[in-house]
Amino acid sequence: MKVSLVEPLGYCSGVKNAINIALKAKNDNPESRVIIFGKLVHNNFVVDYLKKKRIDYINQINDINVGDVVVLTAHGHTKALEELLVNKKIKFYDATCPKVKQNIKLINDEIASNHDVIYVGMSSHPETESALSQDKRVYIYDVKQGCNFELINDDSPAVINQTTLNINDLTKIHTMIREAKPNARFYNEICAATRLRQEEVTKISQDTDLIVIVGDSISSNTNRLYEIAAESHKNSKIFMASSAVELKSIDLKNIKKAAICSGASTPKEIIDSIYTYLKNY
Repeated sequence: MKVSLVEPLGYCSGVKNAINIALKAKNDNPESRVIIFGKLVHNNFVVDYLKKKRIDYINQINDINVGDVVVLTAHGHTKALEELLVNKKIKFYDATCPKVKQNIKLINDEIASNHDVIYVGMSSHPETESALSQDKRVYIYDVKQGCNFELINDDSPAVINQTTLNINDLTKIHTMIREAKPNARFYNEICAATRLRQEEVTKISQDTDLIVIVGDSISSNTNRLYEIAAESHKNSKIFMASSAVELKSIDLKNIKKAAICSGASTPKEIIDSIYTYLKNY
């Protein structure tokens, strides 16, 4: 079987940054309970790796105690959470991805300029929750449910988006927003790590029998990469795998040509193990 690796692979810079900040938090506070509110990044191998470093995860604000050291996730966080930590004088480290921070600044700049913001994102994603928490004039355009434009009084709102969306879907959504708000101003804030991966998967040769998207099913950018692969390669078998073990469920007998892509929070060693498995099949 001929197996190719589609760059870029492995951690993006934002994920590397977040992991380094979490490790620094523990190194700086070896005797304290260091916790992450939510998941630092959306990959369970990273979760397990940090647990081995005695960095744990919580999902309820009430589980944060005085004396804890909190690491804020790469996806961003609500204003209310940060205010709570400040008010309770709880030490925290902000591991928010620089691109997400840039997005939040852009939202606040638009609000300060007296403009409404239409935020295109997935309602359940922490990055979207962070954006919506900035101000009551930030309105969601849910990628699945759309937007109630009647709530938006601004004739020229800013349109800003979650950084890990499907680039094709975003183009279509911008067209629909433009129909409702002709004077809307558009910022395309899909991060480079997401965009490059999606663009490169479309360039995979059409005679490729199998495309393996390596990443966690909870990862937005990994799921969007899977969607793009399925859209652009209708005659190829597309499979998402978080580890080489999952490949055992695929019939590889007639696979002559395979390509491996990865989400932006996928450890390189997982990619390497999948490459080895396919090469040795």
